[in-house]
Amino acid sequence: MKLSEHLERIARADTPKRLDVALWNATEEYPRSREKIRWAVSERGAELCRAHPGAEFVPVVGKRRRLSLCGQTYRVGYGGNSTGERYCWHYAREWVAGKLRAAGMTARERQQIDDWCFSLYPHRVLSAVDSFLKRRGG
Repeated sequence: MKLSEHLERIARADTPKRLDVALWNATEEYPRSREKIRWAVSERGAELCRAHPGAEFVPVVGKRRRLSLCGQTYRVGYGGNSTGERYCWHYAREWVAGKLRAAGMTARERQQIDDWCFSLYPHRVLSAVDSFLKRRGG
């Protein structure tokens, strides 16, 4: 299968599971094209997150490091150096955890969201959001 066909499969993936399968198949066959594949998966994952019924529970980092979650915004600082940068993102993660705790998420769901929300694969948080919505009854 050509790389363009793999990228097309990634663009057509309609669930996070299918997107992960398309990612795995593409990187197995084209290991040197990982960067192009990762960005295609990241874009499609962000689209899946925006279209999800629980999209408000998916943290999104926008322009100028504005972090949005549950209708609220947190501005992530720049830090000045590598240590300051780490602290800025640490406090951003604490803010996210606090908002999700206030919404009623369990520690396991919060941890799963924290593991993937700032990565290239944001669609992986959707399973935690789904379990939260199912438990909440919505």
